[in-house]
Order: sequence, then structure tokens, then C-alpha cells
Amino acid sequence: MQFYSIYADSESYRTIAFDRNKMFEEYGSLRNHFNLNYEARPFANKIKMPFNISLNGEQSDFSGHKIPDISEHYGRLFLTEKAYEVVKDIIKNDGEFLPVICDGVKAYIFNTLSLAESVGGLDTELSSKDEMGNRTNIAFHANNVKEFSIFKTEFDHFISAYCQQSLKEAIESAELKGVFFTANLGNRLAKKPIESWR
Repeated sequence: MQFYSIYADSESYRTIAFDRNKMFEEYGSLRNHFNLNYEARPFANKIKMPFNISLNGEQSDFSGHKIPDISEHYGRLFLTEKAYEVVKDIIKNDGEFLPVICDGVKAYIFNTLSLAESVGGLDTELSSKDEMGNRTNIAFHANNVKEFSIFKTEFDHFISAYCQQSLKEAIESAELKGVFFTANLGNRLAKKPIESWR
């Protein structure tokens, strides 16, 4: 069974950004900010919805300017309504859909709640970190996480999302733009966007 990491293609597409002042105004301490707390924990009853985000991202000469259908932000997915319709039935059991207003348009953030450790899914023998605490390899027990279409792991501090082939294929088949996949799990630098998705 093949797993993939899913990442925002920030070289070609805009990424989501949060209003930091609004976050402080509504949620106080940084530990309560949805945009900074990446744990696999529910937020639907803790934040005021819909909340506003933008697709400005941190634009620079090295980042993209195209508008994505789908994006990724620390293991969560930004979904336009088009993307939501494509993936909702595939990932609905693995988290919660949080309604947002993105630059004045209705959209969603999918908060990934399925956690590899909750089903003994992390292969601790094959998962490793270097002396600085940086992950060097991540592996999962396929039979344990087979019910998850998308999930996170505490091993990488919840910053990446991992998915099954079914989600990858659905996104590719619908030609949703804004993300790429890599089989080199948890290694954002080892990936290259699939050219045909650009």
C-alpha cells in the first residue's frame, strides 16, 4: 500500500494567510490560534465561523501567483467549493470541514483529525530522526491506517498530512490545482510538483 505526503505547490500557486490581529482579538493566547496550533484536535466548537482568510500568502519572487483549487497548510487542506465537492466523501471521516470566507468567497479548511498513533499506525522501528530532532524517515503500518484516507502523526509534530492513493487519484482526476504529492514521506524538500498539474 502506497502512502503520500501532500503539500502546497507554493512555487506556482498562492497559499492561504490568516489575519493575525483578528486571531489575537478573538482567541488571545497563541496556543489557541487555529493557524498556529497544528495538533490533530477539533476546532469546530472553539472558533467563530466562518472566519476570514486570504490567498495572499507570503508572496515573493520565489512564490506563485496562480489561484489554487486546493492547498495545504501544515497538514490541513484549503478547499474551494469545487475541491470540496471532489474530496468531501473521501475524507469526511478523517476530520472536520471548517467554513471560511476566502477573499470574499465561500470555501473550507479541512482540519485533519485522524492520527496514526491512535491506531498504532506509526512504524517506530522504521521512523527516525537525526541528532537535531529532524525527521529522517517516516513509515506507517499499512493495515493499521488503512481506514484513513488522510491522517497526521505526532512524530513530525503534526505538520504534514499523509494520504492514500484514493485521495491522490481523486485530486488528479478532477485536475484540481495547487498541491503536489510525494512518496518520500514527510520530506517537503524531496518533492517536485507534477508538471501536468501546473
